Amino acid sequence: MDSMMQRCLVCNARLKSEICRRCHADYRLLFQCELAADFYRNQSIQACLQQDNLQALKWIELAINLSSSRAMLQFRQLLLKQETEHLVDLLSNQHYWQAKRRLFALQAFWIYSSKLECLNRFTDYLLIKYSGK
Repeated sequence: MDSMMQRCLVCNARLKSEICRRCHADYRLLFQCELAADFYRNQSIQACLQQDNLQALKWIELAINLSSSRAMLQFRQLLLKQETEHLVDLLSNQHYWQAKRRLFALQAFWIYSSKLECLNRFTDYLLIKYSGK
């Protein structure tokens, strides 16, 4: 049983199992979501340790969708910041198509980072400007 939830949300009784003994509220699905979120969070950390930020972002997004915490949201922002820095490096080294492919893979995360959206527009500009060269 999850250590964070110690009392029933319905009747405030102490929870000793996944079903409240007093009101019979069923918390099995909630606890399964917490376990899945923990799994996805751990997968995200492992991907980050392997320097695969794109996969880490995908895992942490799954974790946040199941059970959001301030630490997970901050971790996602850190990963997005690192990706932004990587994209700037790619662009400064004139790897425009590689940056564009990376931005396309990060498209789902643009809503969390206006910098990614701006980098996408700038990459489009650079591709148009230097496509003939």
